[in-house]
Amino acid sequence: MDWPTIITAITSSLSLSLAGAYWLGKSLIQHRLAQDLEKRKAELAQQLENQKSMAAQDLEQLKKKLELDHAQALGTIDADVRRNLELDLGQVNAQREYEYEARRRLYAAIGPLRFQLLLSCRDLIGRIEAIGSRERYKLDLSSYYARSTIYRILKPFALASLIEEQIALSDFSVDEKAIDLIRFRRSVTRIFSGDEFVARHPNVNWLTQEEHIFADRLSASVQPMIRRDSSNARVMRFEEFNSLINSQGWHDLAPIDHIFCEFEASSKPILWARLVAYAYLCNSLINSQGSALGFELETLNVEPLLSRANDLFISENISQIISEFVKMENKRL
Repeated sequence: MDWPTIITAITSSLSLSLAGAYWLGKSLIQHRLAQDLEKRKAELAQQLENQKSMAAQDLEQLKKKLELDHAQALGTIDADVRRNLELDLGQVNAQREYEYEARRRLYAAIGPLRFQLLLSCRDLIGRIEAIGSRERYKLDLSSYYARSTIYRILKPFALASLIEEQIALSDFSVDEKAIDLIRFRRSVTRIFSGDEFVARHPNVNWLTQEEHIFADRLSASVQPMIRRDSSNARVMRFEEFNSLINSQGWHDLAPIDHIFCEFEASSKPILWARLVAYAYLCNSLINSQGSALGFELETLNVEPLLSRANDLFISENISQIISEFVKMENKRL
């Protein structure tokens, strides 16, 4: 029996006081509220379970979608990585093959010439040291010694010119030492035609080729020393050089004959300083490129050689002149 029925029965059979009626009404309300509260709690609990179930389903679907997207993304990334890797490897292999072929062509073109250049540099150094060790020795152009000296002076430059010519047909960027050979030729040109260490000399004369050689004339003077055929080019041997002078004179080599006629260190101190710089540069080239070929590393003592000029300006500025020699080693192209 529920509360309303009980209350109706009591009030109909008994005389009920006002306080009792109040208590019964209050109890009825509280009971009804408790029932509604329990019912609402049950409804909310059910709604919560329904929401949790729906959220779990949505979460599972989202998880599956993310896993699918992740797998697709990984597949795309993997394909891109493989494709880029294959492209990179292809480029690396192509570059490697190109550099190999370029080096092969370059070494075939200049390998023998490089070795000849180092040998000629060694010969030049020996001759400059020999001239510097004598008290007085004038070059007589008709003598074997004078012609041999001039040949040794011209040969390294002729070989360097021939190397530059051959390098022009190849990619010399694949070999840094090949670039040094070009730098050597340019530096030699500056030694004989430039003003790096003689500009302030009181006796320098740029109008006539007395103690310097015009750059273009220097290049032209070594061309008669180069022998060419359909498939080869080489620098002539000394015997051929001597025969050339005997048969045709010095005309094609001018002004070499005029500059070195009766030459000695004290009579042309500026030219002598250029020759010492030339020997220094040759020695540096041997030390940088010759060790792998069996050449001994040596130090060329240029100070006593420069002193052989017996020139006041050179003596007073010898340290600065030597520092200019060092700069010549890394002369920009």
